[in-house]
Amino acid sequence: MSFVLAEMGKPVVGVAPVDINAGAKTSAYWSMANYSHVSILVAIGNMDNAATITVTENTNSSAVGEATIGFDYYAIDGNGNTGARTTATDAGFSTGTTNNRMWVIEVDAEQLSDGKPWMAVKTTNPATSSIITIIPVLSGARYAQAKPPAAF
Repeated sequence: MSFVLAEMGKPVVGVAPVDINAGAKTSAYWSMANYSHVSILVAIGNMDNAATITVTENTNSSAVGEATIGFDYYAIDGNGNTGARTTATDAGFSTGTTNNRMWVIEVDAEQLSDGKPWMAVKTTNPATSSIITIIPVLSGARYAQAKPPAAF
């Protein structure tokens, strides 16, 4: 069986490619109300200084009721090698300074607190140029259909 991302998942533009030296970034907020899982792709092209990546849960599509949460993630190097599953606390993880890396953050909707179905990803801003992209991919739609339900 093929995995057709646009039909079996719901990609969301969290943070379009941007230099986070200009300031810490918060992704777009998305709702897990209609989904059971999210895989969050965090891709870094150039990383001169480390940044910290955290994940939040919220009561709505803003920072209202926001709290950071722990999560599992995988690091993928520039050669496509996937590291071991790692657990991060609510303090998140440091990207380090290696260029051309990606992390895949995995969160099940059941990990979220009651009444906090909204999520976002946050970065700190390193002291120098650092290009990042964040793309959440929601899956396990409650009402699966050819066009997945909205996430906003």
